Amino acid sequence: MTSKERIIKTLNFEKPDRIGRHHLYWEEFEDNFKKEKGMDEANLDDYFREDIYILYPDEGPFPSKECSCLKMDGNSIYQRDTWGRIIRKKNNAKFIEVVETELKDKSDIDRMAFEPADIESRYSNIPDINQLKQRYCVFLKIGGFFQRTSWLRGEEEFLVDIALEPEFVKELASRTADHILGIGLEALKRWDLYDTGVWLFDDIGSNRGTVISPASFEGIFYPQYRKVISGLKKAGVNKILFHSDGNIEGILDMLVDAGVNVINPVEPRSGMDVAKLRKKYGKKLCMIGGADNINILPRGSRKEIEDMTIKILDVAKDGGVVIGVHSVGPDIPVANYEYYINLIDKYGVF
Repeated sequence: MTSKERIIKTLNFEKPDRIGRHHLYWEEFEDNFKKEKGMDEANLDDYFREDIYILYPDEGPFPSKECSCLKMDGNSIYQRDTWGRIIRKKNNAKFIEVVETELKDKSDIDRMAFEPADIESRYSNIPDINQLKQRYCVFLKIGGFFQRTSWLRGEEEFLVDIALEPEFVKELASRTADHILGIGLEALKRWDLYDTGVWLFDDIGSNRGTVISPASFEGIFYPQYRKVISGLKKAGVNKILFHSDGNIEGILDMLVDAGVNVINPVEPRSGMDVAKLRKKYGKKLCMIGGADNINILPRGSRKEIEDMTIKILDVAKDGGVVIGVHSVGPDIPVANYEYYINLIDKYGVF
């Protein structure tokens, strides 16, 4: 069974040959693994038999404004991205500081013109798509409408806007959603990913719940999800997937109602639990993830790793679950991770 056949069967609640896998590896973990195993040329996706690859276009509204170096300041570089943000990044840093955003004043909204979806540069920086399709189940990734809209205003300003100016935020989010839908439809046409699906990434969860209230989500962002998902499914998209870190149970009913078929990464540290969610949603909702990369994989005993893995595999035995984690970082010992994978190899064959 190919990776694509395996994943699509799983997301249709049909029993695959084995459980599908989706793990993203930090470069530091990959370096640790290669050093310990003496396998300098190892491809971890192949070694651990990963099944999913995610392609994403440049969905920024302002590609023409991008600038890789506005100025240098010591060991920091200032850049402008395609969202119009001026960002500061230190050499070799993983994170950025946003110095300036595009929409500094709410009154500028009507002067803000998003550039067209069919600009060639949005889709040019990808590997060989036919080769990827032969090896993986390939999905299209586009951004969600909470996080992407916040990039136009800045995170702090945006949260204040949600509290004090919800109608302004709804209008801005609607324009962002229309733009991202256009990008998604163009990417689907170019890359022919209708038969797998579209993965919406929108980090709206924290360990204690959603960053904004369910009521704010319902009033502002839920209509955008309904609109965009409807447009994608009308175009012929098979599955709609949704990624958010943290606990999203407070808005999950709305996401399912809007047309989301699959959620990821289902983080146990935030109270998300594959068995509990399966009991509540049955075959209305598939899950990709479920493993604990914060406590159990980095520091857990062999028994804790086994109990966690067997619990996920038990839920997955009739389809609907792809095992995985948010990411595999350098805090996870190679021995622990290999033990986890060996358990999947042993008990995850159906």
